[in-house]
Amino acid sequence: VAVMAHAINQVCAAIPDAWTTRFAAEELTPDQTQTPQHWYLQPYLLRGAGTIAYAEPEAGKSYWLYVLAQTLRYGVEAHGPWSVSSPCRVLVINLERSEESVKRRVWGVNRALGLPLGSPMSVLTARGQPLTAIASSLLHRARKDRPDVVFLDSLSRSGMGPLIEDQTAMSTVDLLNRVCDTWFALGHMPRGDKSHLFGSVHFDAGADLMVEVKRQATDDGFGQLLKVVKANDAVRPKFP
Repeated sequence: VAVMAHAINQVCAAIPDAWTTRFAAEELTPDQTQTPQHWYLQPYLLRGAGTIAYAEPEAGKSYWLYVLAQTLRYGVEAHGPWSVSSPCRVLVINLERSEESVKRRVWGVNRALGLPLGSPMSVLTARGQPLTAIASSLLHRARKDRPDVVFLDSLSRSGMGPLIEDQTAMSTVDLLNRVCDTWFALGHMPRGDKSHLFGSVHFDAGADLMVEVKRQATDDGFGQLLKVVKANDAVRPKFP
């Protein structure tokens, strides 16, 4: 008993020092090789960067998120300007839709991408719960599975407070950065104003890439116009 008590005392005595020194400055050596940046899917998902895509309701944002997630997981070579480096681990956080709805949508996405219709998607579904309520479970899952990219549907379910508040935006971005170095989150446009993301400017500041999604009518339904409006540490693609 005495030995055990002594060991416990030693651990307790070491905790304050370990806690206060968990962040420390270090000498960083510049990257002189100028290795090209690693894109998971160019120009929307850069390794080590956070992306926010925003649009008005019913613009197909969630479908696009599922397309990106399945494209990355299975290394699908998409048409057009998309370039997929290689398959990677993906986790989708679904706070918006029922499990049945997601299953139906994934079936359609698999069909469109030419994947086997039963190809699964890794999804953490917590409809009716804010992001704050599942934070501990999410961090545990991320430490266990170590996803390369995490997708969030959507920022409006953060549960941090009013989206127009700066602290809400900063806390939400901080949590996503803790969960995964590379993340993709959906947001919405303000009612009556389609020029920017709804919420605090610190959502824009916290994201490395911002993508504006616009719905365009076509002869057989509708299409999407995707425009990168912000790009940190990356060249913003030019559009005709």
